[in-house]
Amino acid sequence: KDLLAKLPKPLPASSTAAFAAPAPVKASAAASVAPPQDSSSRKAMVRDVFNALDKFGRGYLTAQEMRPFANHTGFDGNDQDWAEEFKALSAESSHREGIPLAFFERLVDDESDNGCYCTDAELKDLLAKLPKPPPATAPPPAPAPAN
Repeated sequence: KDLLAKLPKPLPASSTAAFAAPAPVKASAAASVAPPQDSSSRKAMVRDVFNALDKFGRGYLTAQEMRPFANHTGFDGNDQDWAEEFKALSAESSHREGIPLAFFERLVDDESDNGCYCTDAELKDLLAKLPKPPPATAPPPAPAPAN
């Protein structure tokens, strides 16, 4: 499937990069009977995936940062295909520098043919595969008072 074909607006015919359906995520028997997460938990998980992809905390994803998501959801094109695909995605997002959180949320939550819906299990799987951000460093301790 072409990710761009899933977006709500018509796209240029020049986009040729292919997306395949995401590989099914195997769930344990216990997970299959677990109730779905509420919308606030899912929203937090989508935000966590976005933040893990957003290596520099700029609030948008560059082509390089977005590529792991594309690959995870079935993108199988080469670097040139991805550059074209990302350029079209950026144009659709109306953000000059990349993909902002609001567009990413819409993309992964859209179950229609216009989106790139990811199940909670797929989001968890991707999050587990992404590098963890370094822990925040604590400020140095205050100097001890002189006696």
